[in-house]
Amino acid sequence: MRNPEQKRGLMGCHQGSTSGLVTGEYTTPVEPVKRLSHGLQRDPSREPRPTTPAQRLTQQEKGERGKRAEKAVARRLWWEGYRILERNYATPLGEVDIIARKGDTVAFVEVRAKQEGSPVAPKDTVGHAKQRRIDAAASIYLKTKRLSDVSVRYDIAEVWLDERGKPKQIEIIEGAFGDPRRR
Repeated sequence: MRNPEQKRGLMGCHQGSTSGLVTGEYTTPVEPVKRLSHGLQRDPSREPRPTTPAQRLTQQEKGERGKRAEKAVARRLWWEGYRILERNYATPLGEVDIIARKGDTVAFVEVRAKQEGSPVAPKDTVGHAKQRRIDAAASIYLKTKRLSDVSVRYDIAEVWLDERGKPKQIEIIEGAFGDPRRR
């Protein structure tokens, strides 16, 4: 039978003189871990550490940078002759940053911003799940606006930010992904 210390330590650290994980009747020595409120443990040495200024931003700062990037992309699209139909169009199934129209083409644009020098290109951060959510929101938009006679295109706008978080370079990748339902 287990002693009370071992019973208490089934999900965590043994409370004896040495730190260890209780498994059955035996205590296995392990590195000290941080106890979380839900009972699971996290090894502090494995926690990701911010390595670039962009990773150390607060959610509010990231939101502000995102808004600046979206505004810059909308301005660029307008300058190129697009009419901006919607910004931040949200549905229960997904969200589209910018919906723009030029002629008979409606472009659903996902804006992605990264700090200059980032090892990952902004376009590479739009995965299949995000593409499906954009497509779902686009379908709802087209149905609610009764736009059946238009061609649809999914674009990604890459925005590279300078060290102050201001848009420095914008590249719009037209037709960045096709219909996600066909994958």
